[in-house]
Amino acid sequence: MTIINDTTVVVFSSAELKEALENNNGYTYIYFGSNITLTSGILISSNKSEVIIDGTYNDIIYEYVDQKKLGTGDGIRVNSALNKKVTVKNMKVVGYNYYGIIYVPESNTFKDTVIEYNNINYVGPQISFNPSGLTRFVDCDITIHDNYASGNEVCECNRVEIGGATTIIHKSTANSSFWFRNQSPSLTILKNAVVNFQSVSRELIYGVTDLNFVIDYNASFHVTTHNGMGYGNFGTGSTVINDGAELVINQTSKNGSYATWYSYGLITLNFGSTLSIISNYDSIGSANYNIYFQGDKSGLVLNNPEKVVLYNSVANVINTNSTSTFKFTYSRINLFDKAITISSEISKDTLPTYAWYKESELSSVDGRFSSSKTVVSSNNYTEEELKKLPSLDNFNILGKKIISVGTFLFRMAAVTDKDVVMTGITLPQSSVLIKYDDVEALSLTNDDGGFTYSYSDPLTIGTIVTFNCKTHNDLLYYTKQIEIVYSGELTLDSATKSFSFNVSPISTNPLLCPRLTNLEVVVTDSRINSSAWKLYATIDHELESDNGYVLDDGIVFVDDLNNVIALSDVETLVYTGDENGGLTRVTTVSWDDDKGILLQVKKPLENGVSYTAKIIWRVEE
Repeated sequence: MTIINDTTVVVFSSAELKEALENNNGYTYIYFGSNITLTSGILISSNKSEVIIDGTYNDIIYEYVDQKKLGTGDGIRVNSALNKKVTVKNMKVVGYNYYGIIYVPESNTFKDTVIEYNNINYVGPQISFNPSGLTRFVDCDITIHDNYASGNEVCECNRVEIGGATTIIHKSTANSSFWFRNQSPSLTILKNAVVNFQSVSRELIYGVTDLNFVIDYNASFHVTTHNGMGYGNFGTGSTVINDGAELVINQTSKNGSYATWYSYGLITLNFGSTLSIISNYDSIGSANYNIYFQGDKSGLVLNNPEKVVLYNSVANVINTNSTSTFKFTYSRINLFDKAITISSEISKDTLPTYAWYKESELSSVDGRFSSSKTVVSSNNYTEEELKKLPSLDNFNILGKKIISVGTFLFRMAAVTDKDVVMTGITLPQSSVLIKYDDVEALSLTNDDGGFTYSYSDPLTIGTIVTFNCKTHNDLLYYTKQIEIVYSGELTLDSATKSFSFNVSPISTNPLLCPRLTNLEVVVTDSRINSSAWKLYATIDHELESDNGYVLDDGIVFVDDLNNVIALSDVETLVYTGDENGGLTRVTTVSWDDDKGILLQVKKPLENGVSYTAKIIWRVEE
């Protein structure tokens, strides 16, 4: 054993690891100095409140190998509730014991115990046993399969957090992937995480119907399972997919007459989030719903998500065994009575059965649904809008094979009574159905998203042309009508969704910090009678941390004259664009590193804390 200081040592054997962990010696940071094969069980001293076991020393990653024994005392064991946190990091692990690397007894005594696995490459029957406390996986590569012991769960757990870039492959044939139990179980995918999970033969969760399920801000969680989300009708309680987060569920095989996902609470999709569940596996039956809502506390809330795709080749995508609620705010919703081929191009046969949307605002529709009907209680459509849309009597999310929500960029150049070519831009490889009078034509976009449609004779003024667009190999749609002459439009197409700041200042008076990433706002001007335009910015609130610490005047705009303007709920002019010169012009607005949106620091920042706020952009003629 090499002693680095009073709290840090390097161990080279199982015996030294045991000595460092079991004794009341003050050692709380333990490096591996060589590969270590455990030769006896270890009981962590109750005098160690927090301990870190680090398998990398001097940039060499070492391997930890379990004993080929299956008792609770044959691995590393937490001794008491005084062991608040154990972190295992930066190592390769060969597991043999299905009680995991760190064993924590099942007792309410250990409800505050945290076990964290950070940058672990694990192969074995079960990585963790902590059924009463919090288990965290960050930047891990985990494979669960037979290895001396039969492959069991990933972990037996109460609360689980998964962060960083983590991949989990579960190959057990006899056990679910995560066995949740005890009070207030939860599964959280941490902010900005990219998590890929696969259960080759089983499902994600077991044991609960009240799982608090969160995919946090800008996180991505891709789930591929044989049986769906839960064993039998186990499922989630409250589910929140936060701003910019993504949940993709792919079930690979029929699981009796069970649905893919049982939800006993609200499923909430917040701004810019994504949910995709595509069910088209072999032998799928009429009871294999995508989501089966359970009880009167269940329901679906859409707070302007970026994309929702629920697809089922045979069953209805949604069902409920009670009366569930829905509260929808969306850009566009499409309902299909029959399934279509996802990869098909747009045609009259692949259009949605029903679709609702507004020209330039968000739609809102609330109500309740049971297994027999959907009742709309409120909506924000005007009488004029409803004249052009299907009756809301048809707004029934039951009995549908496809439900898709979202929209995308679609822009048309101005068309006059002298033109014989229509041009537009949308997503690459999309298909566009063009219809006017008795004419119906298909146009495919190129790799840049551009498309053209040529016709022999100019159309008369007042002719209505309808464009329906379907995204490539997806189920989002856009509808636009223009009238000849079409005057074009000024649109804000996109803005950088999220960006961070470097806390190393570029100015000290005032104290300003630069962006870490580029910030761009894209504006298209296709107006025939174009003029100069203005871009404004506001914020929804001051920068604020999760615990309520506010940075007043934290987000500022610095113009070309170095004037510093604090953003607020009052609009600030941040850019003035030129008229388009008679042609469609796409302007990408960006700023130098020391200009544009910067961070102003007026008081000390909290260490290790993120502050967030939302910037709202508006373009004006």
